[in-house]
Amino acid sequence: MLHPRAVPLCLLVLSAVCAARGSDADTDGDGLSDQFEQALLQKFAPRFHISTSDCDVAPAEFLPDVLHPRVQAKNGTIYGQVFPVGRGSGAGGFVEIHYYHLWAQDCGLTRHALDAESVSALLHAESSQSPQEAWRAAFWHSAAHDGTLCDMGNGANALAVNSVDRGPDIWVSRNKHASFLSRDLCSKGCGGDVCDEADAMPISKLVNIGELGAPMNGAIWSASSSWPLASKMMPRYTDAVLAQMPTGNQVELVPTRDIARGTRSTIKVAGLTYRSLLSADAMTEAGADAGATGFGGGLDVAGASLTSSAKHTGRSMSAAYSAARRSLKQALRAVAPPAGLLH
Repeated sequence: MLHPRAVPLCLLVLSAVCAARGSDADTDGDGLSDQFEQALLQKFAPRFHISTSDCDVAPAEFLPDVLHPRVQAKNGTIYGQVFPVGRGSGAGGFVEIHYYHLWAQDCGLTRHALDAESVSALLHAESSQSPQEAWRAAFWHSAAHDGTLCDMGNGANALAVNSVDRGPDIWVSRNKHASFLSRDLCSKGCGGDVCDEADAMPISKLVNIGELGAPMNGAIWSASSSWPLASKMMPRYTDAVLAQMPTGNQVELVPTRDIARGTRSTIKVAGLTYRSLLSADAMTEAGADAGATGFGGGLDVAGASLTSSAKHTGRSMSAAYSAARRSLKQALRAVAPPAGLLH
């Protein structure tokens, strides 16, 4: 029988054992403990700069334990993923870390519900068993219109963006949510990206979503076909991608697909034309209504007839603009993959 004074000591030892076991938990079964993954996520968390006039306000938190993504709150939640990768024997330990800013909607030209965007890093340490303090980032990659003809995926050596042992600054395009390691790069593609009026967003929650087939924290919606999140959870730093990563001090384009020379310029011009048609259509519609209202007040039959004629002309112009707009929009969609031109 234990002496009464020994009971508190036993409880203390038992508590320590339980805590140690808890710290070794590996919910997603990838060989890295949950505690270690969360420590890396916090250490390398990027600083996201979000436009104050973004149509969707902020990255969303999604309801846990549902098959399809359902928004719980637009509160600046960032989701993360950490998993080991092999880079050859004797090369040390390598880990990929992914950050996902997930949105309720994309408000671009081809607007759609749900938007999944990502930023990732390749981390390295002397050993896969090294503590979290020993891990350093080698490269960063920021996805922008991933896999489309407007792919502006951009990458940098971690030194170039001052993010060897911390996260980089990320600029998120207004309404489209493409991610950029350089603010200057934002407006140079064909996706209609604008990174203006951007404020650093406090991350309200940093949630580990685990792996495909082994979700954590109720993120079973990560595999939903409602968005392309599952494809972004695969290893990013293949040999082909690493061969493209810049080694200098500049952020450079590292798209996930080969883009024919001149394609981005052609699509950019088409997009600008489409936006002009949208604006012209709205102005014509408003002008026709204003003309009808102005002529309609207190004029004689001739004035009323003129009003009708002006309104009819305005409507015809609007119809023509709309037809051209629809044709151009269909053309834009035709050159894009199924996920959408500007996803």
